[in-house]
Parts: sequence; C-alpha cells; structure tokens
Amino acid sequence: MKEVKPIANSWRTMVLILSFFLAILFVLASVRLMSADDGPQPDPTPDRESPYQERVLSERELLQMEPSLEQYMSAHLLMDDQLFGSDISQSTKEADREEVPPGGEIVYTIVISNSGDSQFTGVMTDELPSELTYVSHDLVEIVGGVSNPGFFVDGNTVTWGGALVGGGHIEFDITAQVNDDVAVDTMIVNTAAISDDLQSVTPSASVHVVEGEMGTSTLPFIIYGFRPDPPDITNFSSTRPNSKNEFTVSWTGGQKATGYELEMADNPEFNIPTVHN
Repeated sequence: MKEVKPIANSWRTMVLILSFFLAILFVLASVRLMSADDGPQPDPTPDRESPYQERVLSERELLQMEPSLEQYMSAHLLMDDQLFGSDISQSTKEADREEVPPGGEIVYTIVISNSGDSQFTGVMTDELPSELTYVSHDLVEIVGGVSNPGFFVDGNTVTWGGALVGGGHIEFDITAQVNDDVAVDTMIVNTAAISDDLQSVTPSASVHVVEGEMGTSTLPFIIYGFRPDPPDITNFSSTRPNSKNEFTVSWTGGQKATGYELEMADNPEFNIPTVHN
C-alpha cells in the first residue's frame, strides 16, 4: 500500500520559506535606500545682516559705558519675541522760569528718555527762536548710553547725536538770552526735535516776556535830580540794566561842578532812595 503525505503541511512550509526570503529582500532594499546618494544638495541660504545691526553698540562704545551686565545684554541680545523697540515718547523739555524780562536769561532742560526695550540711536536738534541768542550748554547726566558724536553748535542751533539703550536717558541744559529788543508780552516758544528713522517727538517750552522784575534780573530806577544843580549839564543818558543789574550813567558838560549826588530807587513811589556821590 502507498503512503499518503498530507498536502496542507507542505504548502505551509513553502509559505514560511517564501515569507522569510521576502523579509530578507525588504530589509536589503531598505538598507540600500537609506545609504543611497540623494544627489546634489541645494546651496545653503547665504548669511543675512541682522536688521538690528545699527542698534547694537560697537565695542569701543561699550568701553565708554559704565560697567553693567544688563546694559551689555540689552545691547547684544535682541530677541524677536521679546523686542518692543525703542520709545522716546516720554522725552521732555522745560524752562527754569515762566516769565523773563528783555535781556534776561532762560535755562532750558531737555531730557531724552528711551523707555523701550531696544537701543535708540538718533539726534536732537534745538533751533532757538529769533527772540533768543545762544549762550551755553551743559551735559547734566547720561545713563545707559554714549554721547558720541555728542554736541554740535552752529549759531543758534544746538544738536546732539548718540545712542541710548532701553531704559537709558540723557539730560542737558541750554542757556539762552532774551534779546533786548523783544517786545513786552511776547510769548517765546522753543521747540526741540528728537528723532530716529522710526519715530519723532517735539517737546517745547513757553516763556512770557514781561517788564523788568524788581530785585531779580533788572533794577528799575528813577533819577530824582542832582544837588546842587550843576550848570551846563547836557546829554544825560544811562544804559539798560543787564541780567546782573549792571548799568552805566553818563553825561557831558557841567565844567563848574565839583561833585554830583545821584538818588536812585526801585519803586514808583521813590521811597528810601539810594544816594550815590
């Protein structure tokens, strides 16, 4: 009698062998794809200059600053998600008085304040109005910045250029004299322009021109007379008092006189005059 072999077991064995070879082929194909050359790669994007390059202080400028890690970090680490830009909207300008006589002086105080996060690099220009004449300027304080190129004066125009880190400020004074020919009741308006490429502010200060102030900037006086009256007195004159209460009295003639007595008072009633021999 012939032996009969089960057919199902033979097919099962063949399927297992075929599956094993297919698995090996799949692994080899995967390894080949992973190691294959993908061809030439595109050139990397060329380096771009940072858009905040102009806002970063140079090493030389940093050396001129007061040592501060916070200032160094503010000047060099500018992150897009934390950067709100510079802000000079809080900058101010004030005068040391509200009223001034002709010939008097006004001291203007200008504060450029950067309340933003990033560095402010810009200029301030103060063109004094025609009623004023430039006298001097003085740097009062600078925090978190450099004044280089600093101040420049051209006639009646004062200019400052420099940089201020976030939270920094600069304060300075400008002294000007009111011209003698300015009419009483004139309102002198002095405006400063502070700006960079992105923003601009124009703080101003107003001062009212009034009659001479008794006992302060000028010394009004009344000539009561000479005793005794010398003969031949002609061309009597006096200069206008300046801001230091200085003036000159002069006359011609009176060759026969041996002396003069000049009485002066600082009130319309001419009470308690001062006598000058």
